[in-house]
Amino acid sequence: MITIGDKYYVFDLEKISKFVNYSDKNPSKEVEILDSYENGHPTNKTIRELTAPGNIQIDNINYDLLKLFIGQIITFEGQTINDLEELPFGMKIAVNTMLHANILIEINED
Repeated sequence: MITIGDKYYVFDLEKISKFVNYSDKNPSKEVEILDSYENGHPTNKTIRELTAPGNIQIDNINYDLLKLFIGQIITFEGQTINDLEELPFGMKIAVNTMLHANILIEINED
């Protein structure tokens, strides 16, 4: 296990799922308007309302950000970190953000 300041940490997979699938509860609606023209004159107008399960862009951003943060942590070559101040800047941001969001949680060694 990787330790930080003699503490053991794991990823909370449930929190990761909720973070990545943030928009599941907030469906988005879009209106699509299609105009048809013949000889430069409008002949038909079709209006469709599209409903998506959520804002996919937010989910994609959350996924990419979390992937980057996890990559910073799991690719760290040392096995023991005595102090967060020893870490490179990118890893500090990743660890601090994930601790703040309760995605990286402390566990007992048991």
